[in-house]
Amino acid sequence: MVFLSGTFYEREFQPIRGLWLGERMTLADILTAYAAGKRDFRGITLEMQTGFECDLRGADFSDGCLDNSYLAYAKLQRANLQRTQLRLSELSNAQLQAATLDRADLSGSNLAYTNLNGASLQGVNLTEANLYGANLQRADLTQANLTGANLTGAELTGAILKDAQLAGCNCFRAQGIDFDKAKCDRTTIYPDGHRNNIPE
Repeated sequence: MVFLSGTFYEREFQPIRGLWLGERMTLADILTAYAAGKRDFRGITLEMQTGFECDLRGADFSDGCLDNSYLAYAKLQRANLQRTQLRLSELSNAQLQAATLDRADLSGSNLAYTNLNGASLQGVNLTEANLYGANLQRADLTQANLTGANLTGAELTGAILKDAQLAGCNCFRAQGIDFDKAKCDRTTIYPDGHRNNIPE
């Protein structure tokens, strides 16, 4: 079952494979085009949309704006979300396995129990994001900004955290997390609940 809402507005800029950069679309328009075989939605604006359980596997939303969207339980496996704005969005329980989110902005978003197994999140902004119980196994979080993020109970076995910013990040009961090359400080909460548990 899929629930949709939103209003359609169109704005023309530079054409990209049948879409206009900066075009505003509803999720209903996106799903209609997707059902017809379209996967290229680069640069679109899809703000404040509701798409509970929507299926957009393999779609390309790179350089787009999906701020304040409700995409709980969405199927977004292998989706391209590079440099996409997803600030303050609801993505709890979404399926994002093997998705590409390099340099995307998910600050303040809810990704509780989201499956990001094998996803690429290099340079992603997850400031103040909620990743409670998320699956981040084998995810690449190189240079990710997780300042103030909640990783309580998250699974990070095999995840890459090289130069990831973990200041103020809550990693209580997180599993398999390797802090060796991450950037932690005295505000980082480690899996055992303590702060500054690893010598500087």
